[in-house]
Amino acid sequence: MKKTILIIVAFALFTSFGYSQSVEQLKQEVEKLTQENKTLKHKADFCNLYSQSDKYEVKSFNENYEVKVLSVIGNKNDQTVDILFTLRHEIPNQKITLHGDEFVAYDETGNSYTLKAADFSGNKGVGGYVYHVIPTDVLIQGKLTFRNILSKTDRLKKVSGRIDTENNDGGDNKQKGEVEFTNLLINWK
Repeated sequence: MKKTILIIVAFALFTSFGYSQSVEQLKQEVEKLTQENKTLKHKADFCNLYSQSDKYEVKSFNENYEVKVLSVIGNKNDQTVDILFTLRHEIPNQKITLHGDEFVAYDETGNSYTLKAADFSGNKGVGGYVYHVIPTDVLIQGKLTFRNILSKTDRLKKVSGRIDTENNDGGDNKQKGEVEFTNLLINWK
């Protein structure tokens, strides 16, 4: 019986000593992984900061509308830049009016460019205005084309213009707003 108790105590001491080494090793491994995680997080933060220098920024003309830039493509031959974007809203019976004569683009050196054309899912402008009825919760693609931009222009720092919204069935809920795109890197073709 004494031998059995002695064997159990020895086994318990051996096991706990063995586990204490494992716990100590685990603590060292956790500390090492924590340091590596901090290093990787620092590198990821740097990469995010760098990548945001080319990130498009959008300020919607109306808080109820979601606007996103899809691409910014320059045409070297035509000396134009197309900004492709999407619109979406969750309001019933909405019509938008884009005021083409109030859209302007600025490059990094302060040059300004006027709008050549605007298009919302096939609806072209009339007299500088583009009208389009946007179905509720349906993604609509739009395009703004700016003229006389040379291919040496790398980016448009700011593009802005007026867009009005109203209920297509009438009413007095007309709203005016300004959409603004900033930091648009041009992909020339």
